[in-house]
Amino acid sequence: GKVTGRATTRLKLRMPMRVDLKTSQIKISAAARVTGANLPSFAFGQSVESGVFDLKIDTKSLDLKGTARVAGIPAKVKWLERFDPNARIARQYEATAIVGAEDLERFGVTLSPYIQGALALDIAYLKAPKGVAEMVVKAGLKQSSLYLPGFEWRKPSGEDGLAWLSLVVPPVGPVTVKDFDLRTRKLRARGGAGFTAKGGLRRLDLRRFEFGRTKIGATVEIDDKGVYDIALKGDVFDATPFVEKANGDSETTTLPPLRLNGNIGRVWFDPEIPVDGVRAKLIHDGIEWTAADLTGTLGKDRTVALKMSAVGNRRDVKFTSDNAGSALRALDLIDTLRGGKLVLSGTQQKGGDKAPWAGVLKISDFSMVKAPVLARVLTLASLTGITNALSGKGIGFTSLDVPFTYRDGL
Repeated sequence: GKVTGRATTRLKLRMPMRVDLKTSQIKISAAARVTGANLPSFAFGQSVESGVFDLKIDTKSLDLKGTARVAGIPAKVKWLERFDPNARIARQYEATAIVGAEDLERFGVTLSPYIQGALALDIAYLKAPKGVAEMVVKAGLKQSSLYLPGFEWRKPSGEDGLAWLSLVVPPVGPVTVKDFDLRTRKLRARGGAGFTAKGGLRRLDLRRFEFGRTKIGATVEIDDKGVYDIALKGDVFDATPFVEKANGDSETTTLPPLRLNGNIGRVWFDPEIPVDGVRAKLIHDGIEWTAADLTGTLGKDRTVALKMSAVGNRRDVKFTSDNAGSALRALDLIDTLRGGKLVLSGTQQKGGDKAPWAGVLKISDFSMVKAPVLARVLTLASLTGITNALSGKGIGFTSLDVPFTYRDGL
């Protein structure tokens, strides 16, 4: 396509009336009103149409301001070009627009399903005479809806939200997100990211993530084979949304190959019972979990540990706790057992996460409380006084051995 439009221009020349006139003594400036400007394949390969600009130019700079449709999106634009080779900023673009999240796909940016709706964008692009450029983006999210997977949280349209991005754009090579900052009423996230030459994510530094009770940081590095190395650290992580989803969702979650190391002060698997001092090492091969080593404490120095490993064509798991009742409540399995030591051992033949587990659950020195069904059974057996024990402080047991087979949640 051709560059088209109309311009009305005023040209000014200033120079002394001398016979020995030098070119450096000639001052030239121009001002123009440009209407109907159409520039095909101009901004990030997108067309600029219906431009109405005020243009000023002299020997020092070019200054353009106005409105146009960029890739069909109405926008206010500014362009400042400095001709001084020693200028700190040689080129500066600014744009303001209301953009639909789906419109950004024309620029190679896909936000769905995490962000949908309209974004109020303020964009500034600054380039030095030599070297890298920097782009700063401010996005108003009030008219956008946000979705945070895993935590299953959504920000509705109409609720305030704001995001900042600072990007480094080198002459050659991938863009780097030097800093991002996302703020809503319930969520705060800040960090940076690096990308591959093809635009894929290479590294994520999540320096701050706060949502509800969760306060953590994380780093994610992706190697050439697509394996994710993840390091989690922080004060608190609320895992209850993930536990609830796992208990109620029969669909298998697709994960990439990953290695995860965690060091978190407190983890909530249950809304009321935390696990403290959690240390975790996990490995997923892209199909199933192949290794796990987790330790923590429940209550006063009551340890809990989970170890899982792949051996040949099977996976072995062992879960132990010095407080069986608290451990089972934290896992949302049973809330009528108190105290006890727990050892769960199981084996799964390889075949994906839906293959059955077979094993034995052993609990020693525990008590049962508030168990009306068990109480009725014991009443029928004419065990005098046991129902009262179960209704109050509970009845003690020395051991429980339960062979089990676990398949598809049953």
